[in-house]
Amino acid sequence: MKTTASVVGIVIALALTVATAWAERPVSYLVQSVGPVQVTLGAPEAVKCTSVGSVTGGWRQVSDAWADGRLSVSLTGEDLRSGAAVIVLDPPEWLDMTDNEPPVVQRLAVDGVTYDVPQVSLGWLPAPPVKITMEVRDKRNRLDQGSVLVQWQNRQLRPGDAGVSVTSKGPRHARIEFIPAQAGLSDEGGSASVILSVDDTALDLVQARREVTWSLSPAITLDDGTRVTVDSSSEDEGWRDWQVIFDGSPMRDDETTTRDRTWLSADHETEHWIRFDFPEPRAVDGIDLYWAYYQVWRTSVAYDVQTWDGEAWVTQVPVRDQAEAGKSEHRFAPTKTTALRVLQPALSGHPGRAGYLWLSEVELSQR
Repeated sequence: MKTTASVVGIVIALALTVATAWAERPVSYLVQSVGPVQVTLGAPEAVKCTSVGSVTGGWRQVSDAWADGRLSVSLTGEDLRSGAAVIVLDPPEWLDMTDNEPPVVQRLAVDGVTYDVPQVSLGWLPAPPVKITMEVRDKRNRLDQGSVLVQWQNRQLRPGDAGVSVTSKGPRHARIEFIPAQAGLSDEGGSASVILSVDDTALDLVQARREVTWSLSPAITLDDGTRVTVDSSSEDEGWRDWQVIFDGSPMRDDETTTRDRTWLSADHETEHWIRFDFPEPRAVDGIDLYWAYYQVWRTSVAYDVQTWDGEAWVTQVPVRDQAEAGKSEHRFAPTKTTALRVLQPALSGHPGRAGYLWLSEVELSQR
């Protein structure tokens, strides 16, 4: 937590002491000036030792005078040769004042999967992550629990807030956990970003920081209660309203644009799918897929039509090496199920756009 003030050309930033289970951050002031200055600070009691300098330029004790609750410190041009200096009041013996490195992130895990990069993009997900964990350790200074911060959806969460917890493994070692569901993160479609950060008690301004982003698979509910989810959707204007695949109006081959007429998945090298979840078990026996038309019919070459048996997906119709056509009709023996999906393997879309799944209409056949 910091406050700033401008006084006759001098900028002073105060790093307030924060009591934590790990350590108390020393009281320090950042002074920015173009020349020598006399700084007067409020001090509740006599200060035994005042140091000035920086983590890169070194430290020295300076002459000061304390009286009537105020501390006067003289900073020379040499102290301010870089345009700034830090004043530290009574630095504790355990503080390594030359430390200019943030805590080391030893492990970042999302639902048990470890990542070793500062920014993790999870891509499209059917649901938010269950748990995000960051484990940190500092080599030279104690961690500052008061600096732990989780940011998401314009909110700032601290330890003790719903969904955020910190487990101390010693003064320099801790694990931070964030559970989105407990924090109230919605499972509705859209993009999300979670940033976890923590600092040590050193006098630098560098934190350990990791960011995790994802986009939730879009979903709608039809009039009969069926929930339809697609793995992803183009974010380009004109293709965002993918519900048009249920408007009863397939594309024709004389149309000149697919805008507002099709569902266009995101373009990536992983599988695509469209899934139907029924409010109660239903007997289904097929599905009709109407393809987008852009210069040619954008018919996918391979996919599986599958139903859910309560434990696993069962392939009812495997499609391979499919030729271009405006419509693909698939029928199978009537099957009572709570869900059906069309699963397209990676890069199995139309050869001209293999990373897409591109449909203009979908109709289920039910008994």
